[in-house]
Amino acid sequence: MTFRHKLLPLAAASLCVGLFASLAFAEKPVPHDPYAGLDRMNGYSIKEFADFTSKWTFITVRYRKDTGEMRLTYANDSAWRTLKEGNIDYPDGAMFAKIGLMTADDPGFVSSLVPSGAKRYQLMVMDRAKNKDTDGWGYAVFDANGTTFGDDPIEKQNACHACHKMVPERGYVFSQPVKLNMGLPMKLKINSKDDEPTKTLTSRLKFETTKLDGLPEKLVKELPAGATQIRVLRGELEKTNFQGTFGEIRPSLAMESLKSDLPAALVSENKRFFSLAFKDPGKPACEMPNGKKGVKMKVVYVEVQRGEKKNKDIIENLSYCDALSD
Repeated sequence: MTFRHKLLPLAAASLCVGLFASLAFAEKPVPHDPYAGLDRMNGYSIKEFADFTSKWTFITVRYRKDTGEMRLTYANDSAWRTLKEGNIDYPDGAMFAKIGLMTADDPGFVSSLVPSGAKRYQLMVMDRAKNKDTDGWGYAVFDANGTTFGDDPIEKQNACHACHKMVPERGYVFSQPVKLNMGLPMKLKINSKDDEPTKTLTSRLKFETTKLDGLPEKLVKELPAGATQIRVLRGELEKTNFQGTFGEIRPSLAMESLKSDLPAALVSENKRFFSLAFKDPGKPACEMPNGKKGVKMKVVYVEVQRGEKKNKDIIENLSYCDALSD
């Protein structure tokens, strides 16, 4: 398995140390949200580990083509020992932390992107007694100041773990150590059960081709002209989701759209929220940073509103260049 965007960690990735993945990518605290602006989420505080970048072990870095976000993942001693041993049975106290950094062009070296400031911090903590409903893992997400974004923390944790459940053979951990030593092959080493090799994301997610009847009207309005069918993601993520879910799933939807040549979407069970991806009909071709040909993808999603604005939804659009299937 090669270290590339088609791998599950990059496609889903990222979420909470592997999926928290955009967790709070577009989230902003609302003054009247009782869960916003707190130092703790689910009992965890990033401020207690403010020096984790210097005391913990660096694990890997990820880059989201669609959002321009760079993610750095670190492991404490307990989690790192487990990874080094090739084990997936993380002991209580094992922890991962992630920094989500936005990127910008370097004016002195315009062909490269550099970090331009932290967007959020994330924690993933093993405590079997406390987190019985999420296979022992607890999740917490914080803004650049180390305070919570808002929304019910238990619902967020359940939504995070719904994504991480896609990799039980890794102990529900997306991030895997990147090898930086000279002379090593450019491959991603995966800690997993020998009898259950890691699968690609497309083999785990279950899509269903459906007509447009019954889909949210606001989603149908965003489809390219002439579309009569769409690939809809089915399963637990329809029921258990939040803003981060719809952000993290976008690369997977884009991959499915490229594979099926149909728009692909995740729609919440109540039909209020969705994330949609399809080839941009106005800009069908583009070039990847490595010079290879790509395809321009368009993604559309509903930004979840909070507090006093909960009855007002915002439709967001973005486009980016994605790699053509080999």
